[in-house]
Amino acid sequence: MKKILLGTSALIALGSVAFAAEAPKMTVSGSMAFVADIQKHSNNASSNVNSSGNNTGHDFLNGGGGDAYMNEIHFAGNGKTDSGLTYGAKYEWRPLAGAIDEAFIHFGGDWGKLTLGQDDNTGSDFANPGSWLATNGYDGIGSINTATGAAFPSPYVGGWSNASRVKYKSPTVAGLTVGADFAPSQGSHLNVVTAGVSYNAKMGGAGVTVNGVYSTGKAPAPAASDPAKNNLREWQIGGQVDVGAISVAAQIHNTGKAFGADLGSNVGSSVYKDIGVSYAVQEGTTISAAYSLVTTKTAQTATVTKDASWTLLSVGASTAIAPGASAFVEYNMAGGDNTGNVDGKGKWDTNQILIGTQVSF
Repeated sequence: MKKILLGTSALIALGSVAFAAEAPKMTVSGSMAFVADIQKHSNNASSNVNSSGNNTGHDFLNGGGGDAYMNEIHFAGNGKTDSGLTYGAKYEWRPLAGAIDEAFIHFGGDWGKLTLGQDDNTGSDFANPGSWLATNGYDGIGSINTATGAAFPSPYVGGWSNASRVKYKSPTVAGLTVGADFAPSQGSHLNVVTAGVSYNAKMGGAGVTVNGVYSTGKAPAPAASDPAKNNLREWQIGGQVDVGAISVAAQIHNTGKAFGADLGSNVGSSVYKDIGVSYAVQEGTTISAAYSLVTTKTAQTATVTKDASWTLLSVGASTAIAPGASAFVEYNMAGGDNTGNVDGKGKWDTNQILIGTQVSF
């Protein structure tokens, strides 16, 4: 009888730990943006704004296509037990694209955070691309890629992949944070493992962050002559320095085998470099600039004598116009060579102006 009573007491105690707190509370948040995208092209590459040559295009970006991330609604439920366990679930819905962007549950505590489901990979948790300091981050590049045939990649390892995954991020100890995730399928690769590390410290009054990410995965159908040819090998290193109202960030991102690069010649691999700076003029008002350079290894022939490459210079400003509302303007000057062909037909340049407003709630 005594053993039964002790066992019953233990079950009651366990139940009190699990259910002492209230059920998760649901919150709704999100944002909506509207952007005027004006582009002027001078190129020999194909363009869907017009056929080729000199042309001008304009569009309104409001979240219906490749810019769907600009408009999202987040539904979240979060709770906490008396023992300190945090837990919850989150859906990120892109209504104009008619799609769920992220959907996951999470558990956390002094031991870190565990995420289960459709979420960004570890690369997005640990990256500090300089391009993200630009007024609109990477917002304008999607329409530039579409209009010119350029191939600016994602600025961080793993791209914008929201594959189903198991992800862990540790607590920060002495400035050091580590994390990793596993996705059975991500993009065109299988069994993808991504790991990241970040170190934060104060040095002479400046906040310093240094980070690195590495990702590896298997090709679903490797080449018979070279089984490792299309395997994923991707890495990124970078950092950021914050001094008062000024922030400077830079990185190098090597896509390696991310896009089917040949193992021997490395054809198809890209190296992405960027640097950015932002300055908070006053509370709610920021000016910024960023520069990005992408080089993709191209097979050399009698007519193709250079690697494909693209550059992007961004200068912009944003300001708060009301609580939760902002207005911004950004100028992007981009150019590149899509083919490296001696005839120059892959070359192009673009001037882009983005003017918009965003409301967050």
